[in-house]
Amino acid sequence: MHIVKLIHHSFVSLVAMMSLLAPATAHAASSPSLFFEKAALSAAKGSNVSLPLRVNGNGTNLNTVNVVATYPIDQLTFVGLDKTGSFFDTFVPASPKVENGKITFGVASLGKTTDSDELIGGLLFTAKAASGVAKVSLNGSEAANGGSTIAVDTSEASITLLAGS
Repeated sequence: MHIVKLIHHSFVSLVAMMSLLAPATAHAASSPSLFFEKAALSAAKGSNVSLPLRVNGNGTNLNTVNVVATYPIDQLTFVGLDKTGSFFDTFVPASPKVENGKITFGVASLGKTTDSDELIGGLLFTAKAASGVAKVSLNGSEAANGGSTIAVDTSEASITLLAGS
């Protein structure tokens, strides 16, 4: 019985030592990311501003993205979504759902995937305030490939609000 315990402990010790000598494994590719093309810009009160929204699979194939964007309703008014040049051919709903400073919509690419940097579209706002910084966030957004949800890193954009001319 003591010999079995001794062999077991020796084996465990040998495995532990071998793991210390093993080469480090390569780091996995970066997570997919959903981000604004411009992280900081400015807008005068009453003017429109576009925030181009992009997704980068960073090596992970994607074919759908569920976008959740929040913005301060006292500083910005959501005007619409510019779909010009989008990689994605399907928008659900066709016009984003907007409620209490939260914009939600999904995009899909039928028959193709991407693992690189692609344009989703531009979120269009009108500046309501003459001063301050309005932050637009993408927290809660996610991507998918064939129905399998993939977490994405998200960012925010800052719009410096100006009095206008």
